[in-house]
Amino acid sequence: MNELAKVFHHIRRKAKTITVIHDRMLSSNPSFYQFEWDAIVCNDKRFVEFLKKAFPEEKIHVISHPYNQWKVGDKIHARKKLNLPLDKKIIMNFGQRVEEFIQVLPAIFELQTNYPILVLVVARKGIEELRRESTLPVEVREERPDIEKLYGYLHASDAMVLHRRSIEGVVYSSTTYQCLGSGCPIVALNSNFFEPFGEEVLKYDDLDELKKCLIYIFEEGEKYKKAKLKAERVVKKNSPKEIATRFIRLFESLCGVRYEDSNTLQVE
Repeated sequence: MNELAKVFHHIRRKAKTITVIHDRMLSSNPSFYQFEWDAIVCNDKRFVEFLKKAFPEEKIHVISHPYNQWKVGDKIHARKKLNLPLDKKIIMNFGQRVEEFIQVLPAIFELQTNYPILVLVVARKGIEELRRESTLPVEVREERPDIEKLYGYLHASDAMVLHRRSIEGVVYSSTTYQCLGSGCPIVALNSNFFEPFGEEVLKYDDLDELKKCLIYIFEEGEKYKKAKLKAERVVKKNSPKEIATRFIRLFESLCGVRYEDSNTLQVE
């Protein structure tokens, strides 16, 4: 930040300056506060509550993290392509917090009485702990898939479970923004990682509620149908193009100009 400060005043002479805040609380580093930004962008209103303690509230703007495009796939085709069984309910976990997911595995497998279940973990970190601690049958794909293959795994799955406990500060699940557009239902622990999301994500407070959420999905109940419709609406409303347009509108308001290019985005 001190290196940036050496040239920041030169930048401000010729351009508007905007910072996007992902920090979960106000910085303890005094250098953070030496910049006079024209605008400060954050993901949701929870960030505004702590940012306005240090910056003028009129400079703070909420622009959501973008979702990946809405792209629903064929489950049977995806399973054949990825060599996954056609006759089981597939529960997927993806990300870096495999060690937390381990805690809910026994509850998931309690549903095997009525549903044949395969748990699929796609990750690079925490794999050894999963193999060491879990005595339950889990298929592990130790890889970091690109977005096309990740969506293939999601299309093949009946649900994705994200078990992430609350931590201090304001946080959100980037995995949810990355994966919800696949159409695969997301079942998540009701923690501050998932506060930005509404009914498009099925949330649970305890393991009994987790099992109920999975049954809603397996049986395609009303709660599942409602979540799927809401997910499509939210993803399309906050698509990459829509979020880019909101940034461009912010730039226009700061610069007093209108951006138009027939080969790129059109701002109405």
